[in-house]
Amino acid sequence: MPRPLRLLVPLLSAALLALAMVPLSAGPASARPTVVGVAVDDQGKPLEGVYWDIYSLQGGRWTGLQFGPKLTDANGRFSFTGGDVGLNIGTKYRICFSDTFYGFGDGGEWTPDVRHRDTCWRSDATVSTSVETASDWTATDGPTTFTLTLPTVGLGMAPVEPFVVGAYEVGKPLTAVGLEGWRPTTANRTYQWYRWATNTTLEKIAGATASTYTPTSADAGKRVMVDVTGTLAGYKTAVLRSEGNIVGSAHAQLSSALKLTGTAAPGQTLTASFGPPAGSYYSEISWYVDGVPQVGFTRSSTTSATFPVTAAMAGANVEARVMVYLNDGGGNFIDGSRMDGRAVRQVQGVRPPQPLPLKAQPTVATTPVSGATAVGATLTAPSGLTADPAATTTYQWLRGGAPVPGATTSSYQLQPADVGSRISVAATVARPGWWSGFLRTSATSEVVQGVLPAGQVKVKGGAKVGAKLKAKVTGWDGVTLSYRWFRNGEAIKPAKAAAKASYKPTAKDRGKRITVVVTATKASYLPATVTSKAKRVKR
Repeated sequence: MPRPLRLLVPLLSAALLALAMVPLSAGPASARPTVVGVAVDDQGKPLEGVYWDIYSLQGGRWTGLQFGPKLTDANGRFSFTGGDVGLNIGTKYRICFSDTFYGFGDGGEWTPDVRHRDTCWRSDATVSTSVETASDWTATDGPTTFTLTLPTVGLGMAPVEPFVVGAYEVGKPLTAVGLEGWRPTTANRTYQWYRWATNTTLEKIAGATASTYTPTSADAGKRVMVDVTGTLAGYKTAVLRSEGNIVGSAHAQLSSALKLTGTAAPGQTLTASFGPPAGSYYSEISWYVDGVPQVGFTRSSTTSATFPVTAAMAGANVEARVMVYLNDGGGNFIDGSRMDGRAVRQVQGVRPPQPLPLKAQPTVATTPVSGATAVGATLTAPSGLTADPAATTTYQWLRGGAPVPGATTSSYQLQPADVGSRISVAATVARPGWWSGFLRTSATSEVVQGVLPAGQVKVKGGAKVGAKLKAKVTGWDGVTLSYRWFRNGEAIKPAKAAAKASYKPTAKDRGKRITVVVTATKASYLPATVTSKAKRVKR
C-alpha cells in the first residue's frame, strides 16, 4: 500500500467519468452509514493508490473529510463508516476519486506507468468534471457501495513537490526550487502563486506566473504558496503545491545558513549543518535525491544530520532541507515563524538504471519437449514493461544471475551450458525525458534440463523359450538405464523378471512378439526412451 508524502491534493481535473451506485442490501441494518468505494480502470482492474474523498456542504463549499491519507488499497477499495468525523443519516454527500497521488509505495517512489481520469459519482450518465458537478448521495442506514471506472488518460509523470526559498517579506523575492527531479524533464512547467485571502478562500495572485514572485503589501499577513503544473503531450497533467508561509511575520533567523560538507560520491557520507536561531525553536533536516524525499532520513531537533551516498545516486542531486520554527514560552510552534533553507551537491558519476520489481518469468515460446524448459527451447522476455510508445528496451539474459555473453535480444534459445541453471532476463527501459532507465529483472525460469541424444537398442539372442534375450544399448554416455520387457505390447509380469537388461522367454511367449523399452536418466536432463524392434518367439 502506498505511503503518502506530505502533499496537498490538487483540485480535481476536468473530464471525469461517473458510473452508477450499487447499493448493498444484504446483512442487518447498521447504526451508522458506511460507504465502500471501489476504483477500477477501463479493463476492470482495481486501482491502488488513488485518492478518495467524501464531501459535505459546509459554509456553502463542498469540503472533504479532514483527515488523511485517504488512498485505495491493493483491491482499489476504501471503506468509511460514520464516527466522530463520519457520516450522518439524511445528510447529502458527494464521492470522488482522484489519481493524483505522487508519494511512495512498498517498492519505493509511487510512479505508475499510466494515470487515470479523476472521477466523481453521478446518479445519471452525465459526465462530472468536479465535485461541484457531482451528484448528491443521501446517507442511509447501512452500507452502500460505489464502483467507479477511471479510464486511462495518459502516461504518468513523476513530479516533485516545489520548495520555496526566500524571506517571506514584502518586497523580497520568493523562488520555487527543488524541481530538478521532475520527470519527464521535457515537461512544460508553469507556475501560479496563491494567497489565502481569508481562512477559507484561496486567491490566485494575478500575473504571478513565474518561478519567482515578490510579495506586495496585499500579501502582508497572508499565507503565500505556489502551484507547479507539468504538461506534456501523451501524459496526464500533474499539479503539486508548495507549503505556504505567512508574509511579514517574525520568522526564525539562523545564526549560520545550512551547508553541506563531505564528498559527494558513492560510498561517502554528506553532513548537513546550520547555526541555530536565538531562543527556543524546533528544527527538521530532511534529505532529497533529485527532489524525491528519502524516507527514514529526517532528523528533528538537531543542528546537523548525515546522509549516506549510494551507488544508485551517482549523477543525482543530493539535497538537504532545513525547516525551523520558533517556539513560544509553552513550547508550542509560533505560526508563521517557519524558516526554510536548502543546500545541494551533485554526486559524482552517471545515473544508473533505476531498479523496478518484475514478478513475471520468461515465457517458453517453443520447446523440443512439450511443456519443458529444456535445451533447445526458446525463452521470450516478459512483455508490457512500459506503456510509453517512445520507449526503447534493451535486454541481457542471465544464467544463475550472471550475464550470458551475446544474449542481448528479447528471446534466448537455451544452450547445453544452461543445464542445471535458472535463466532470467534483465530489461532496461529508456524513456525520453527520464534521466535514468528502468531496470526490470524477471523472475527466474524453471531449472533448465538437458535433452539426451537419441539412443538405440537392439535385442540380441535366440527368440525361443529358455534362451536369453539381451538388450544392447548404444548412443548414450553417463546415463542410468532402466528396462521393461513387453509381450505383444503389454508389460510382462511379474515385473521383477522383466525389468533387467536380459529376459528369458517362457511358454507364455510362444508365438508372441517381444520388445524392450529402455529409459535413460541423467541429472538435470529430461528422461529419454527407446523401443527395440520386436522378436517373435518360436512356437
